[in-house]
Amino acid sequence: PAIFADLTVDDENQDGSLDGADTVFTNTVSFGVVSSRTYALRAPDPKRSEVLALEGDRSAGEQAYVDACASCHGADGEGDVGPAMQGHVAGRHRADTLDVVLNGEGTMSAVQGLEAAALADCLAFLHYRDW
Repeated sequence: PAIFADLTVDDENQDGSLDGADTVFTNTVSFGVVSSRTYALRAPDPKRSEVLALEGDRSAGEQAYVDACASCHGADGEGDVGPAMQGHVAGRHRADTLDVVLNGEGTMSAVQGLEAAALADCLAFLHYRDW
């Protein structure tokens, strides 16, 4: 599939450099559907790279999900204290899912204390479930 993207940078400090105060706006058109996302620039997270380099084991990931996620997202991803997983994982790249886990999004806070292997396993499980 062809994806076309327009990139605009809001240089808040107006010095021509990109730093954590700047915001990047991306509008993507794919199959006639338009979506917009806002990304705050931040320093690369070495844990993110480590997790994405691992394939992950979905069976171990199911247990990681039960241990670390189900208390907020529900045993079947239906939501409870936290938002429902259904409709938030399907079609999303695993790097995007990991960014939500590591940094939080909306009402979800960043997840702390999981090793890279457990995070990779959990990603494998979440994308297998295709919520």
